[in-house]
Amino acid sequence: MKIPVLITTLIVSLSLFHCDEGGSNPDPSGGSIKVKELRLSNEVSGWTEMQGSYIEFDPTNMFNLIDGGVTPYIDGGLVEGIRQVFNFSHNSETFELTVDMEDFSTQNKAQAIFNTITKDVIVDSIVVPSYDPGVALGSFNEIGGEITIFTHIDKFYFELKCNNFGNFKDVVITESVKFIKVFESKIKTK
Repeated sequence: MKIPVLITTLIVSLSLFHCDEGGSNPDPSGGSIKVKELRLSNEVSGWTEMQGSYIEFDPTNMFNLIDGGVTPYIDGGLVEGIRQVFNFSHNSETFELTVDMEDFSTQNKAQAIFNTITKDVIVDSIVVPSYDPGVALGSFNEIGGEITIFTHIDKFYFELKCNNFGNFKDVVITESVKFIKVFESKIKTK
């Protein structure tokens, strides 16, 4: 009689231990991957990191990076993030891409911040090739001359921003997809 009670208690205890806020473990890496491990070096062909551009941030210092608009990220559950800036040359034009990588602790929270930001920010949307608009979506701000690609992968949310791209809007979008593919690979292999 004691053994069935012990087994039942063990099963219940293990079940409770494996539950999380989203009802299942949304991170295929088991939660072990940290946003800092997504830092890129030379994984995206043709792009080089600008010296000194790497920044780590969290809810306490994100205000230093963004002039306004931080509240949705903090309210959405931002744990920590990193920023890198890259350069790329194409047809004698040099592009600068700012990449923000943010950990929201669960897939549900990453999806929620993606939905919130894309709903609030996107005026002129851009389809990101190979991706459903619920996973990756672009925005073109004609006034500011900026393209931003928004995406989420597992518990992570990403923003890739490019200014001064001239007549090469399609090149920027195609190159942004290369970054997304690298992130997918890094997250799924951890």
